[in-house]
Amino acid sequence: MGHRYPRDVIYGTSMTSGLRSSCTSHALASPTGGGLVKIVVTGSRGLLGSEIMRFFGAREAAIGWSGGGHEGYRRVDITNQKDIDHGLDIDRPDIVIHCAANPNVASCEADPRAARELNALAVKKITSATKTRNISLVFISTDYVFSGDKESGYAEEDEPSPLQVYGRTKAEGEIYCLDLPGGLVVRLPLLFGIGHVLTKTTFPEQVVRSLRAGEEVLADAVEIRQPTLTIDVAEVLYKLVKTRIRGIVHVAPQQGITKYEWAIYIAERAALDPSLIRQTRPKQDIRRPLRSWLLDRRLQELQVSPPRIVQASTDAFFHEAELL
Repeated sequence: MGHRYPRDVIYGTSMTSGLRSSCTSHALASPTGGGLVKIVVTGSRGLLGSEIMRFFGAREAAIGWSGGGHEGYRRVDITNQKDIDHGLDIDRPDIVIHCAANPNVASCEADPRAARELNALAVKKITSATKTRNISLVFISTDYVFSGDKESGYAEEDEPSPLQVYGRTKAEGEIYCLDLPGGLVVRLPLLFGIGHVLTKTTFPEQVVRSLRAGEEVLADAVEIRQPTLTIDVAEVLYKLVKTRIRGIVHVAPQQGITKYEWAIYIAERAALDPSLIRQTRPKQDIRRPLRSWLLDRRLQELQVSPPRIVQASTDAFFHEAELL
């Protein structure tokens, strides 16, 4: 991508105002003046979106957008400008949290045009609509905007250097979001959790189910990841949103682990046979970052606790999913 963001864009503040001042703003107010904040969540039926809906919905007024027209959700095609405009005019939110994306790296490589339409150009359309209506925007991005070559890890101000279509389209989406005065880009690493609407299983559950069935588990032993529980992301997002944070924030536990090491921990924690776990290496068909480590410098500056490290979050997941 080769696009370096100015410091005032990254931190959502002028060079002289200081970072911490952006954390001490008053909580957001609703359009009617006080009361609950109204939030629209795109991709609200997905792994992260459904967790955000559950967490925010217990505290504020959360409205889920879905492209499928499911009961209880507003049907909005986020690739269609008129649909977006109409949805915002009806719901009149204070904030849009944009989770909807195609995170499937192989799918993005197979159809770059469709990937760009959803991961980048949809952000451009949402940014245009929120800008004219004075609505804040939170864009969920990824550690895959980086190449993974920097041993010390990546801070918010580091230049994106994506290796594949998925990373390039998400990096482009960031540019559109940051053009908005109230735009916030939240970069996340590998996520896991309970899909509260859809039935997609994430890595810990896949490992447990396979081992219980006596099946081999193939797990990458090279890529260093920062597995993050979706409920932890929702909690951090809530703190950021309530304090009017802008710019770029990395939300990730400061602990790295390969999927192989993680699978071994999962097996031992669930009292299952780790000998069925086999080490693999990353596939060579698509370039992926081997260590796209997200540093949490801005969370530290804002005095916001990062997500839990993988052992604690995996244990919490087991408890919630009742897998042990």
